[in-house]
Amino acid sequence: MFLALAVVAAHQPPPTGLLRFVGGQMAVEIFFVISGFYMQMVMSSGRYATVRDFYISRALRIFPAYWLIAGAVLLATPGWLTQVTQLGVGPAVALLLSNAILLLQDTTLFLSGNGGSLSFTANVFADPLPLYPYLLIPVAWTLALELYFYLLVPLLAKRSDRFLVALIAIATVARIVTYLAGLNSDPWTYRFFPFEIALFLCGMLAQRFHARTDWQAFPREKLSRIGWICLAVFCLSGPFRASRIAVFLVAMAWTFAIPYLFELTRRSRIDRIIGELSYPVYLVHVPLLSLVMPHIKQALPALGIIPDYFVLAALSLATAFAIWWLIDRPIDHLRHKMLANPRATPPEI
Repeated sequence: MFLALAVVAAHQPPPTGLLRFVGGQMAVEIFFVISGFYMQMVMSSGRYATVRDFYISRALRIFPAYWLIAGAVLLATPGWLTQVTQLGVGPAVALLLSNAILLLQDTTLFLSGNGGSLSFTANVFADPLPLYPYLLIPVAWTLALELYFYLLVPLLAKRSDRFLVALIAIATVARIVTYLAGLNSDPWTYRFFPFEIALFLCGMLAQRFHARTDWQAFPREKLSRIGWICLAVFCLSGPFRASRIAVFLVAMAWTFAIPYLFELTRRSRIDRIIGELSYPVYLVHVPLLSLVMPHIKQALPALGIIPDYFVLAALSLATAFAIWWLIDRPIDHLRHKMLANPRATPPEI
């Protein structure tokens, strides 16, 4: 949840810098590490009898909430379709397809629709006609990276530690070389999957470390101290946000903390529910900021005494809870019932 709120703070600045936590980019990249951890755990448990079942389960986890929120945004912005079709055939097809299936949403950050056709741009934020503003949910480009990783998980989960370390090294060296070549600003810093895969792989290695560790040797008090230290680092990572490479390295360093944090919290039902809310909070906060917040502030001027960040965070949490309770929770029960492998080892979470 802290990661989701850090992204909220990146789009609606809070009244104090401490509430920015690690910043938007670092929050996204730490989440990539966590995703790698969880996917390795799922595959190691044998929870799914086939790769097909794994893919179906991931789709049922990602798409329902996304389609619900994207559909609501589409209904609230009736002029969106007209604007997209006026861009030209190539840009329109790319946007309609990527908004529908999530895949390739990240490519809108490397493509221009200038001249009515698709073309590559190294600096989308300086382009006269970028495509990314036409994403129904602006932050959903990260889900495209997640889906690419999910497609690779069944292959990567079976490979050796040495193989994963080699891939991490290759991706990291490629990132550094690209930075030195001049492509060292957004979107190259954290939106390019061939670079970001290093963080997913770090998460997979972190889970393997967790599985091999005798946690009986770690008293609860020691784990709690580690948890408090990690929370302090999380809140005080602001100085690192000024350097793109520092952000990446700090996110990668969380590889060493996540096994301990997972062991500390994995038996907590409250922590699990809070974690379930993170995904809808992440998806819904930008649509709420752009489409709902202006009307709320106009209808309830008394809220003007409350910083917008707190209003948006509360609204996002309330909406996320409704989505989780009405949509995600029933679907989760269904997917676990339909797809669970009876011979799997008991899940850790």
